[in-house]
Amino acid sequence: MKTMFNIITTIILFLFSMIYTKKAITFLQDRDPLMKEIKDQENNYYQKPVNAIITNNYIIPGISGIKVNINKSYKKMKIINTFNSSLLVYDIIYPEISLQNHYNKVIIKGNLLNKQISLILNIKNIQNLSIINNILKENNIYVDIYSNNEINIHNTNFKNIVTDKFFPFTNYCLYNNKIIENCINNKIYTINAIQVKSLQEIKNTISNGIIYLYNVNNEQDLNIIIKYLKNNNYEIKTIDNLIKE
Repeated sequence: MKTMFNIITTIILFLFSMIYTKKAITFLQDRDPLMKEIKDQENNYYQKPVNAIITNNYIIPGISGIKVNINKSYKKMKIINTFNSSLLVYDIIYPEISLQNHYNKVIIKGNLLNKQISLILNIKNIQNLSIINNILKENNIYVDIYSNNEINIHNTNFKNIVTDKFFPFTNYCLYNNKIIENCINNKIYTINAIQVKSLQEIKNTISNGIIYLYNVNNEQDLNIIIKYLKNNNYEIKTIDNLIKE
């Protein structure tokens, strides 16, 4: 009985010691000028999340926010014992209204705050895949490809496959006047893309976050379109990156 009492006493003392030590460390850290500066600066680096916009059956993705993780930032900066914004550690703040769990909604655009677009390529002549892929490599961009047939896109600048029907290899479904039930059940997002055939059609409709389905009939036209978008400071993003929150 006495042995058990000693063990319990030892455990209690140990726990109290741990709590006291932790409080002592916290007290000293709070008095550290470096910690005070991090706390003074944290609001300057806070970015509020932006909620997704839902209108009827359509959705435009939101944007995640960030906030400074004070303790992790302090530990990194304490090594040099001075404030350095490049060493700040952030926690992600996800939007309250998000794409997640909204697979029954059609994505009509990426977030409107970013000057980015997506270019889904509809390539009818599969023999031209290698030529088109070389154009993408030369311009250092990745795009998505539209197909109703399985295409090997490994080791290429094609990222995802988009179809207007559900297939096991599909990354995204293309909206064609109805939402495909299989896409919803398999948690695959449905994309509403603007179909274009020429640079002029793109010029007439271009805006932040837009998703294009471009019918490639001539490889050089594709190169001209890419140059136009880049010259007008539009980043060409894969759908993954365009709708990322």
